[in-house]
Amino acid sequence: MLPRGVSARFAVTFGALFVVILGLLVALVVYVASGWLESALDDHLVSVARDAEARMEDPDVDRGFLVERLSSPTQIIELRDADGTVLARSSLLDEQTLPVSRASMAREQRTFITAPYEGGRLRVLVHPLLVDGEVTGYVNVATPLPGLARQVRQLVLIILLIGTIALGLSLVATWLVAGWLTRPLRELAAAVRRNATAEVPEEITVRPPGSAEVMAVAHAVRELTEEQRLRLERERSFFADSSHVLRTPLAVLQGNLELMEHAQDDAERRDAVRQAQSALQSVNRTVRGLLLLSRERPGVADWRLVDLSALAASVAAEFRRAWPDHNLTCDIEPGIEVAVDEHELREALEAVLENAGRYTPAGGAVDLRCYSEQDHAVIDVRDNGIGLSEDEARRATDRFFRGFEARALQPGGSGLGLAIARRILAMHGGRLSIAPREDVTGAHLTIVLPLLAGPAD
Repeated sequence: MLPRGVSARFAVTFGALFVVILGLLVALVVYVASGWLESALDDHLVSVARDAEARMEDPDVDRGFLVERLSSPTQIIELRDADGTVLARSSLLDEQTLPVSRASMAREQRTFITAPYEGGRLRVLVHPLLVDGEVTGYVNVATPLPGLARQVRQLVLIILLIGTIALGLSLVATWLVAGWLTRPLRELAAAVRRNATAEVPEEITVRPPGSAEVMAVAHAVRELTEEQRLRLERERSFFADSSHVLRTPLAVLQGNLELMEHAQDDAERRDAVRQAQSALQSVNRTVRGLLLLSRERPGVADWRLVDLSALAASVAAEFRRAWPDHNLTCDIEPGIEVAVDEHELREALEAVLENAGRYTPAGGAVDLRCYSEQDHAVIDVRDNGIGLSEDEARRATDRFFRGFEARALQPGGSGLGLAIARRILAMHGGRLSIAPREDVTGAHLTIVLPLLAGPAD
């Protein structure tokens, strides 16, 4: 059963793989080294046999002396005639002979044999002496094989020692590297556990280093957790905004209902009903605006081809009825068509014009222009009202934001109109820009929409 930790699993898996590779390497080394050492040993035996053969060409050579001179504790020499009779041998053999069969000496070429000898094994070279193609004798040279086996064992022990040290170092390195690579996952898991019990989830950050796969998983979990955190924040913000902005119209509605209950005559009751209806309309607009702002993506909408020129003229006519004390001038290019949700775009245009009406004094001028420019439709709304400072222009489309002068002039506003307009236009692939009064007199709001565009992604 593998350990549960990723680092431990890496180390165990790598260690097992290393042991298998080391075993195969040892087997290969034993095979190659044995063959190489045996070949080197055979070459040495041939060299000794040739040396003896060369010395025996001297007819006066003492064969016994020659054999003893060429012999050593690991090198045994034996001379035989053509019939296999021993002529001279190393003193190490005492009265014994090398284990060479007649079949081995029946050949006219060198023969290597491995034969048992006194509880061990000998590597024996049978070297025929040829004169005019006739075998005149043999030089048999032998060496004990335990020396060869000892050399192979020493080589294997060296490899095993080096391999064991390398295995230990590799396991430590694998453990450290695996821990280093999986650190983002551990940090991510710890952050997710903290967020599971936290009242306000923290933003999760993923620090490198890590492999591409680990970082991909970490970032995917981070994005999922971050999306959940933002969704929770949006829900909390929605409830907080709702309670904040609905408090006033609901209080007005409650007051008028109480007034209706205690009204002295029909005129007073009708006035209370009108104010209650106005408060209900305000609540309805506010709720729709909050729902629109809380949506993460556009919902199902009625996208169709709309005559923007006619829509702008219709909204302008409604503005004149709602704000009869303002001087509205219109310059609308006919025949501009866009693919939009007409109801939502109307709401955005009404919010922009209502902003001009609210913050322009009675008798003030409001200018509406609608025209096409390359592949965009543009609606400009200018007024000579209080305008906005640079900071106010930057924050004007934030929810519930209202400038100091705006609050003084119109204390009952909700601060949602331009935020709703910006959201609607963004859903249509458009934008809303606001120029500060340092650049213009009054306020200058510009709506830009793509011609014949569908819903934005």
